[in-house]
Amino acid sequence: MQMTLLASILLLGSLLPPEQRHPPVGNQRKTPTQLWCVGDDVFSQGMCRAFFAAFESTPDFDLQDENRPGNLIVSIPENVGWKKVRTRTKITYVVEFSTSDERVFMTRKGWCWHEEYAKCANHIVEQARVAARKLLILNH
Repeated sequence: MQMTLLASILLLGSLLPPEQRHPPVGNQRKTPTQLWCVGDDVFSQGMCRAFFAAFESTPDFDLQDENRPGNLIVSIPENVGWKKVRTRTKITYVVEFSTSDERVFMTRKGWCWHEEYAKCANHIVEQARVAARKLLILNH
């Protein structure tokens, strides 16, 4: 009897939509985020394209067209650097994380090969998750 009841509960639980099986814990809202990227050369434009694509493909950020209080601003504020290394080109970048009133509270640097902009962009997304948690603390 107990085994049949347990099996019935497990079966019913598996029929629930995923959001009911794993309800959000606490306040897991998307971070309102505005993206800024400078790019007037080929390497910077490649980085900007990957940067925007990486943020558009993650569910963690609510991308905003205008700056509002509480927004996280993620910015690549200058053209990327580049250097030939044998037959490849190494891209270096600086990314800033700031509040909606443009106070920078976190800066990171990174690099990737020019054929692998997505790796840099995905690393920036990871860093933006950390910045979003810091922003919550700053805003409270």
